[in-house]
Amino acid sequence: MKLTLDFECAGGKALQPIGENHWRLETKGDSFGYNRYFCVRVTSEKGEPPATLRLEVHPDGEIGEKSNFITHFPCSIWYDTRNWTRWVPLRHTWEDSVTVLENAVDMRVPIAPGTTMHIASNPPLRYSDLLKWLEATQAGHPGRIEVSRIGQSVEGRDIPVVRLRREGKPRFFILAGQHAGEHSGSWGCEGIVEYLLSSIAEAREMAEAFDWAIVPMLNPDGNVHGWSGATAEDAMRAATGKPPLNPSMDFKGAAQGREPEYQESRLLWTWLCREFPPDAMLHFHGYMGWRTNGVAPGDGIYSLADLEKRFPDASRRAAYRAILNRLLFETPGHTAHFRTTGGLFEDLIEYQLAEKFGTLGVLYEINVSAGLSEQFQRGPQVLGAAVRALMRDVPFT
Repeated sequence: MKLTLDFECAGGKALQPIGENHWRLETKGDSFGYNRYFCVRVTSEKGEPPATLRLEVHPDGEIGEKSNFITHFPCSIWYDTRNWTRWVPLRHTWEDSVTVLENAVDMRVPIAPGTTMHIASNPPLRYSDLLKWLEATQAGHPGRIEVSRIGQSVEGRDIPVVRLRREGKPRFFILAGQHAGEHSGSWGCEGIVEYLLSSIAEAREMAEAFDWAIVPMLNPDGNVHGWSGATAEDAMRAATGKPPLNPSMDFKGAAQGREPEYQESRLLWTWLCREFPPDAMLHFHGYMGWRTNGVAPGDGIYSLADLEKRFPDASRRAAYRAILNRLLFETPGHTAHFRTTGGLFEDLIEYQLAEKFGTLGVLYEINVSAGLSEQFQRGPQVLGAAVRALMRDVPFT
């Protein structure tokens, strides 16, 4: 039996055997404390006997007290034996396969001879697979969508943007993949694109009602390297003595002209200001674990506070409240809604877009324990609730 981390989107470090079929893995923690994503490959040759892998996953030892690893568990751990196409919870197949310890997760997984298996904290969407899907989707719908880029990441990877152009209509922007290990938002974006291109009558109506731009993966470098939240710029910051910075909290003062520090954040802000100042926005993230702010596994909603200040125009305030009401009653995010106390503060992009353009912005966390197919469907579900608010409850033009 062999375990490796030498593949795209692998997550972890310090992988080492500590006994027969017994391995220890540390996550690759980010300097600002994100420390949860892991993905490891297990290979058993055909001639090997059946065996049970024991895999212990521990937090990054270099982070120390900054680690928030164990706060994300219990949470479903996933495996796939079909080349990244069918992720199943370990407990669905082997009921007692996962034990959550004080500061580690201990797994016991039967491995059949001739098996290649990936084990991960959440079902990953690899950057290369996203690009293949975008190419195939564009080819399958000629003239209906455009796939371009807002620029390139620090390591030179294209940051794709999908456009469904409806010139003169209100602009609706969708963002995901800011934190590399939160794949559920990117899965949700794939679902949104396919929904808007579908034959469903309401989807066609929605597609015609707005001018659309979708950035499904803002941080491709972090995705390829298997990080939880960081970008490739974090290593450079550490080398020059700059303090750690969460890439989602890089936008303070942007509406007043301050440039974000991270390259991907600057590219996004510049592109939005020049090419697509949005009227409305959904921003997808994806947490793990049974959180205290909702019924497990529970999605989460983060909204803007002080609406009179954020939106002096009464019609915009009414439209924003209508979006929140729809999300409350039509999505699983209502389970966390009652504990939300604003949440979208001045260092986040939603706050700054509201300041500059009056953008109606919501950050929606898709809990990765929902499962891959549900994450894919959750995107259209959340989008549908928000758009129905703007089309039916408080008509938005």
